[in-house]
Amino acid sequence: MKVGGYVEFGSYLEARILWRVMEINDGKPLLWSEYILCAKCFDAAESGTVDKGSNNAEKYGSNIWSRSNLREWLNSTGRVSWTTQPPTSAAIWEKNNYENEDGFLKGFSATERGLLTMIDRRIADSNGVYKETTRDPIFLASDEEVGDGGRWGLNAESRQKTPTMQAANQDRSDYLHVGSNWWYYLETPYAADSSAVRYVDGNGDIGWGGAYHSILGVVPALHLSSINAISGNGTKENPWRY
Repeated sequence: MKVGGYVEFGSYLEARILWRVMEINDGKPLLWSEYILCAKCFDAAESGTVDKGSNNAEKYGSNIWSRSNLREWLNSTGRVSWTTQPPTSAAIWEKNNYENEDGFLKGFSATERGLLTMIDRRIADSNGVYKETTRDPIFLASDEEVGDGGRWGLNAESRQKTPTMQAANQDRSDYLHVGSNWWYYLETPYAADSSAVRYVDGNGDIGWGGAYHSILGVVPALHLSSINAISGNGTKENPWRY
């Protein structure tokens, strides 16, 4: 397995997921989804109702990854045990509430879940100030990885993502369309607003927006414990498979 190649691994909405190999560290490849897999809020308004509360996190959701709804959903194998306000329709902007949806990892086999590995991630805000360390199988890419001058060497064009057919069909807000670039969340909190998160827009530019926006896409990333695929040659047409 080499950086730049493609891997088929796991399933979501009954479709296999295509990933790109972005890094290999100590024999552990870091994979980033080639497509937007769904649209979901980063975090719901913590008061339970949009615009209600005494601070921005209560009104519009928190931008802290460790406390986010999206982190809990991505790392759950079944019904999510929410530890903060669930992403109900009253607590998000637009229509993609997901409080009753089984977690993202339900579509991964036991063998695939066994290949996931957890590595500490130091999360900094948009000013580069260290905020927290998390340790999860599934996470979102950060400013430091995808931004201009970031580790992955991406530019605006190479940051652009389109949704899968399944993502477009699931989207209740009707913003996602197959073949059209769309916006997606990063892991990085915006320093000036406790409810704002960094995102990549349809042009591949990086901006910031509310954590409670459920129209933004989800482009997960993960580490695998091994580079030893059992089939495939790493192309989009014949990706590596485990």
